[in-house]
Amino acid sequence: MKTFPYDFQFDHTYAGYFSKLWFLLLLIEWSTLLLNQVVSPIFTTLFIAASLMSLFVAGYRCGCGMLAGAKVFATLQTPSSLWQAWQNILIKRASLWSGLLLASIGIIGIRHSISFSTLDLLALTSLSISLGFIIPLFLNRYFNTMLNSLIIATIIGLVSHHEILQTSDSEIVLWLKGSLSLAWPIIAFCLHYHWKKAPLSKGISFHQEIKNLNIIQVIKHFYLSFYSLNIRKPSSKSATLPSIDWGTKILGLIGVLILTRDMKLTWGQGVSLPHCLAFILFSMLSSTHIVGRNLHWRHLLRPGALREGFIATHLLKSSVIYHLIWIGVVLMITITFNMLFAREFTLPKFSSLVAVIILAIELLAAYCVGILIRGCRNPSRVIFYLFLSSLLFAALIGMAFFVQNRNPMSAGLFELGFSYLFGVICLGLVALGFANKLWTRKHLLKHL
Repeated sequence: MKTFPYDFQFDHTYAGYFSKLWFLLLLIEWSTLLLNQVVSPIFTTLFIAASLMSLFVAGYRCGCGMLAGAKVFATLQTPSSLWQAWQNILIKRASLWSGLLLASIGIIGIRHSISFSTLDLLALTSLSISLGFIIPLFLNRYFNTMLNSLIIATIIGLVSHHEILQTSDSEIVLWLKGSLSLAWPIIAFCLHYHWKKAPLSKGISFHQEIKNLNIIQVIKHFYLSFYSLNIRKPSSKSATLPSIDWGTKILGLIGVLILTRDMKLTWGQGVSLPHCLAFILFSMLSSTHIVGRNLHWRHLLRPGALREGFIATHLLKSSVIYHLIWIGVVLMITITFNMLFAREFTLPKFSSLVAVIILAIELLAAYCVGILIRGCRNPSRVIFYLFLSSLLFAALIGMAFFVQNRNPMSAGLFELGFSYLFGVICLGLVALGFANKLWTRKHLLKHL
């Protein structure tokens, strides 16, 4: 039995209509290129790209047909000749589409000059049909571990294909193109002689594995495990900060981003008065953006869940993890936009990395001060007095610089060096130590 009903391929009706329409459009474009004598090379390149993409989709559909046939014939008591006939039809169909593509591009190449050589077209054609054919079989675990590793290594090699082609050694380039040209014949030969019977899956599919992992639920559970101490209003008896709305929080974060952009200092540069004021301002703002993880009262009742004397450290770790996740998301989006739309994308220099590390140390110390402020009995009063003290400090320093004929906005109070970093680290550690004494279970439960 060499023929099978068309419905056995599980093709959707709309997919068949769309494929016929797409084939008709390619035929019209091919006829237009063939009839016109003068054609821009861009149009021939677009036709070749569209044809290779169509060949990839055709290979994918043949691979899905192979997968569907393997699932059916492996569960039925049928002769192996039926499976071999089904397999040969799909392999011949994929080979026919590859030959048709090469012939059509070859005729266009005779009529017009194209930028691809014959070996390049053979390599691209074989690569397109091969990748499309093996992807459904690979994702559904119909290959063994060795073949899966070989496929992954091949994909990694294709990613660096551009760098390999830039090499001056022409023998390596010819060997690579020749091996890619033989990809589909080797795959067809191995499938024909290795799969005499319908194969069985070597395990659950990658899609089912990802579905079983339930990544969305894991991410959701991880995100919901963080609890902001400002979402709910504390009790009336407690003297903690009142809850602020999301608009105020967003404005505060925007202000912090604007400040931190100008707070980066190079090694040996003077630490100015605005830099110190920004440090104090960040300490006050961070006291309203404290996040804790697993702060549910049932979790706190577990023995050894949250020990006295380490609550502030737990809040610091949770807040740092929470904000680093959002910073990472923003950085990934920014880098992606720069790579897509910027003309040049360069890695940051070592000096800028040192400036970012120093700024991170300062912000971490300021966050420790903010946790200390929030742990006080009356944080709003502490913030008020700290604000007045910073204004008085700025006024006195400004007057001293004015008397010395120095600009208060740019003159340096300290020199950024090891002594300054040691003082900032000591300030953060001392603030964290006092905060661990102030933050008790009773004080924490007022925020839950």
